[in-house]
Amino acid sequence: MTSGNGQAWDAKRPQGFWRTFAELDLDRREDVLMFLARYGDPNGALPKRSSLERWRDMQDRLKVAALAYEPPEAGISHVSKDDARVKHAASLGIPGEGVLQFPAVFEPGKSGPVPRVLDLGTFMQMSAVMMIFNRMPTRRCDECGHWYAHETARGFYCSTACKSASHRRKHKEVA
Repeated sequence: MTSGNGQAWDAKRPQGFWRTFAELDLDRREDVLMFLARYGDPNGALPKRSSLERWRDMQDRLKVAALAYEPPEAGISHVSKDDARVKHAASLGIPGEGVLQFPAVFEPGKSGPVPRVLDLGTFMQMSAVMMIFNRMPTRRCDECGHWYAHETARGFYCSTACKSASHRRKHKEVA
């Protein structure tokens, strides 16, 4: 999805990789390219030096959102019980704002309208707010180290690709 004309992101199910983006070293070309290759450009177009400044602005907001989470215990990071901290984090650092107004289109779904956002950056911000509001825990993938929404007690991987890669690597180490 690095062409700049990416998909409309389905915000019905938030994703935790917004925390990975919040931690990226935007001065390291490898980190930026890794994120682009895996997820695409948050701005919806291939980044240039000037658009990396937009990445920094978004990253700053997502760093504020990440403050809603406690440090991981047993690998899982939970939303804080401090309501003031959570409210501030869910505002993504915009003073006087509650939950942000996101540019989204609502499409019919089986259980009600499904919000669709037009770019990855908006999707990440919406995911952050939804995850904080719903108190969804996050976890780092045991294979790639990216954050993901931890939905099951036995989940250790952010994707089936990471689960398979880990299995192949472990099988190779044993052989």
